Amino acid sequence: GVYTIGGANPNFTNFTQAVNALKKGGIIDSVIFKVRSGTYTEQLAIPLIVGANRKESIIFEAENGDSSSVILTYAGHNSSSNYTINLSKSKGVVFRKMTISGGNSSFGTLVRINDGVNNITISNCLLNGFGNSTSSNHAIIRVDANSLGNNNGVNIIGNTINAGSYGIYHYGYFSGNYDKQLKILNNAINSYYYGIQGNYADTAIIEGNIINGSTYTSFYGMYFYNYRFIQVNKNNIMNPNGYYGLFLENCDGNSTTKSWVSNNMIYMGSNSSIIGYYLSYCDYVNSYYNSINNKSTSTSAYAAYFYYGSNIRNVNSIYKANSGFALYTPSSSNIIESDHNNYVTSGSNFVDWSGYRANLSALQSATGKDANSLSVDPLFVSNSDLHVRAVQLNAKGKVLAGVTDDIDGEVRDSIKPDIGADEFAIPSPNDAGISAFAAPLPAFASGSHTVKVLIFNHGSDTLKSATLNWQMNGAAQSTSSWTGNLPTGKSDTVSLGNFNFSAGIEYTLKAWTTNPNGIADTINYNDTLTKKELYAGLAGKYTVGG
Repeated sequence: GVYTIGGANPNFTNFTQAVNALKKGGIIDSVIFKVRSGTYTEQLAIPLIVGANRKESIIFEAENGDSSSVILTYAGHNSSSNYTINLSKSKGVVFRKMTISGGNSSFGTLVRINDGVNNITISNCLLNGFGNSTSSNHAIIRVDANSLGNNNGVNIIGNTINAGSYGIYHYGYFSGNYDKQLKILNNAINSYYYGIQGNYADTAIIEGNIINGSTYTSFYGMYFYNYRFIQVNKNNIMNPNGYYGLFLENCDGNSTTKSWVSNNMIYMGSNSSIIGYYLSYCDYVNSYYNSINNKSTSTSAYAAYFYYGSNIRNVNSIYKANSGFALYTPSSSNIIESDHNNYVTSGSNFVDWSGYRANLSALQSATGKDANSLSVDPLFVSNSDLHVRAVQLNAKGKVLAGVTDDIDGEVRDSIKPDIGADEFAIPSPNDAGISAFAAPLPAFASGSHTVKVLIFNHGSDTLKSATLNWQMNGAAQSTSSWTGNLPTGKSDTVSLGNFNFSAGIEYTLKAWTTNPNGIADTINYNDTLTKKELYAGLAGKYTVGG
């Protein structure tokens, strides 16, 4: 039946009374406790309740459906009772649509799930931890297998988790057995040390979570160890200061049931030797449609790092690095399929695949893979928003069974999907830009030279005309008109005009397009090219000093 907690004329004045009633008499059918608005300062320990033998047998939820209206809090945590809610041997217990808080400077776990539970759900709750810490004593939600058994069917869904050390900490090994059917779905996690750390699970699903990294330089977005047959899909990990984005170690599938990593976005912003996406000794992994952006200026940083393992399929992903490498793997045989990817870096490093590969051609030649892969700027919306705007990646992916939509739930094209976690539409039919500098190339003599660039069609319609604009060292030069027949995603070399270069002077070229196909260009982020450090070469006799 349905019972009320708190407020006027309730069935129970607080949570403790309701839990005591459960302990005494058990249940003969499913029970829902509707909790009235208010703050309840209590510590709850819920054991196995007689009669609670199926999913959602006992439900606690805010009566008005507003998670901020009901606050369950407790600050007296200690080493023997480090929790606000403790679920021990419980079955079928649900907490949803409420705020759970508490803890102190030494202990701060809010929800502890242990001792062989079954079918436990924490959903649509706001969990506010105490301060910042690296101690597991401040794990906000903690799930532990022990001598009393494994915890199976734990569901952590749709919550917002703030502060603490680990947003979610899981340890699922006991006596050779792993926890089963763990689901961590659609949570927003803002913790200090780890977003999620998990050890030992079978068939876990980690999907749709948003991880916001802290200021801590050793922050991990997600770390999983010995999660067999794991599915890590549609997560958005933003780690501006920390060390790892997504780290999977010994997370094996097998020849019939693969582990999956797909449709994830991972942003890394620190300038140290950081890794966006790390697979370590993982076998039978389908790694599809991921987008990684590692902005580190370190040459020892990596967008992706596949450390040994076997039977890895690497398809339809974007790996972008700044000064580091787009991809590293020391093995020549761990990746059995790699194609339709986009590898791009801003520095001199590119990919290290069983040896240094300077560019895409070198990678293809050395590995015999990635024949349909690209190396283009994906034009992410921002460093941390990895939705794509580069027309070159549109319709360049491979159709993959088992992935029918993208990170946003948008349906993948069934014939020509896009590369990366975002299935996107070309933003405009009429959109042009200057994509590269073509001439004069060094070394060139001082004097008059024709300045050439590449015009690129970013639009979905054929580009037939555009206006070319340019400046040299900030001084406007004469505009010109271009006409032609340029398909989507193609470029053409064009002449901007002549310029007289003097020896010993640094020149900066700025060139951009307007009026593609005679129409105002409303998408301007891809219009302009800036080329710095243009110098005429030296020739003849010069004096030094004196």
